[in-house]
Amino acid sequence: MATGIRDSTIYNRIIQNDFIYKAIYSLESYVFEKDLLNEDDYILMLKLRDPFNHKIIDETIKNVKVIIDDVLINGKFFEAQVYFRPKKVDKETDQLESRPLHSASLITLIASVVLLNTFLIEIDKDETTIELTELARMLPSNFYGNIPSDRPEYLFKPWQYQFKEYTEIITSSYYKYTKTKEYKFEVTLDLKNFFPSINPAIIYDEIMSKYSVKYDAVDIQCIKTILSKLLVFKIINLKSDDFIKMYYDSNEIDFLNGEVWTKGIPQGLPHAYFFGNICMVKVAEIFQKVIAGEDGKAFYYVDDSVIYTNNLENVNELAEKINDVNKQLEDLSDLYKDKLEEYRKE
Repeated sequence: MATGIRDSTIYNRIIQNDFIYKAIYSLESYVFEKDLLNEDDYILMLKLRDPFNHKIIDETIKNVKVIIDDVLINGKFFEAQVYFRPKKVDKETDQLESRPLHSASLITLIASVVLLNTFLIEIDKDETTIELTELARMLPSNFYGNIPSDRPEYLFKPWQYQFKEYTEIITSSYYKYTKTKEYKFEVTLDLKNFFPSINPAIIYDEIMSKYSVKYDAVDIQCIKTILSKLLVFKIINLKSDDFIKMYYDSNEIDFLNGEVWTKGIPQGLPHAYFFGNICMVKVAEIFQKVIAGEDGKAFYYVDDSVIYTNNLENVNELAEKINDVNKQLEDLSDLYKDKLEEYRKE
């Protein structure tokens, strides 16, 4: 699998100290679940806030290189833990629903962002600035959540400002269209269990389609390996069958060689949020076609959306449209269901 990766220009760039330090410098912006860090990792994160603590930074870079080599060269997988955070009580079953949130060691989080940055940051440009890649800039202008940042202290544009902008555009659009009567309906949609339901093969194909003619064979193999290792993490803290079934929400346990693997895209880990947006680009195309129509307006904050449309005869027709959307989403996932096992073995 790793034959030739050490000869790749991609590999030799990402193991450079300055490229790894980019992921350390933006650390505070992407450790979303600080309460899930163990004590040692939390202390390390506090120490890494000091850009002049060269001893800790150099030691961290060294440790990040080790795990990157383990994953890219030695065939290992990133390891993560999953925790269940209560979400709501299902009104029909009266059962508590929980959201699976993932965490990992601080070194793993940094290493995964180093690999993610190969898709977000141009690596052959002026080192004094950050220039986003074409892939990072491909997200539509009506997407507001988890947008890659060109500021070194952030992995994504700060969510507080992005969510504020999202709510403001929705509010202003509502008052505008109420006054002008340009659109008859406002539709709000939320995808149930969005992150766990994403087939990682969709993300693989979408990203690789952007690189298929851009690099030579050695670099392409390196990119494939990086992507496959970001899409599939090994879960190390689920020991009982009950917790495993709770995680997969099914009796069809997803084992590979006796191991437990992440389901869908692992919410809570930094790269998952960008990959979620990649999937939402395809979902938004379905929303636009079925619900918004050619002239409709839609705004997205990851899997939450607000759509203004005239593509409905009446409110009762919305249920039919949503059934159509769900069918097309199932068809999209089915197109890739046989590819997941293949990509795990890249």
